Amino acid sequence: PLHKFLGQIVASLPFVLFGITIDQVSGLGWVVDLGLLGIPLTVFWLVACSNLINLMDGLDGLAASISLVAALTISLLAVVAKLPVVAGLNLILVGVLLGFLMHNWNPAKIFMGDSGSLTLGFLVGAFSLESSFKTAAGLTFVPLFVLLSIPMFDTTMAIIRRKLNGRGIGEADRQHFHHCLRDLGL
Repeated sequence: PLHKFLGQIVASLPFVLFGITIDQVSGLGWVVDLGLLGIPLTVFWLVACSNLINLMDGLDGLAASISLVAALTISLLAVVAKLPVVAGLNLILVGVLLGFLMHNWNPAKIFMGDSGSLTLGFLVGAFSLESSFKTAAGLTFVPLFVLLSIPMFDTTMAIIRRKLNGRGIGEADRQHFHHCLRDLGL
């Protein structure tokens, strides 16, 4: 898990080197300029998105469905921000995910695996940097944050739960939110 984590950090560095960082956070009439704090926040965002989607890959179709909605949201934000390349790339991702989901519903015939879900999460994070955080409109980051809030909460709880039980944070378990919902018959 450590080498995977370090690889994710290294994969995030080109964004920082090319100046694609979270420079400010705004919403509801306020703006916070992050300055140099934007660099580690950008790396954290990319690594977090990668792992959020990876940890959601516990049920057939779940990670791809969440990523599909995220890609659609990002493409809409990119259109509003007049970023046609980001919008187009996300629509391509939507098409890829629709094709993948045809074979990934229960019972799945194909699986995404870590390499697919980590890459997908990284793409969601990377595209959101351009569409959500770079626009002048104050509330543009809110839809993506809301969309990812349940995976963020679930990931945070999984890390806390595993640490409290003396387990590694990379160890799999069946106590994720989606497993609990399925066990309840939902």
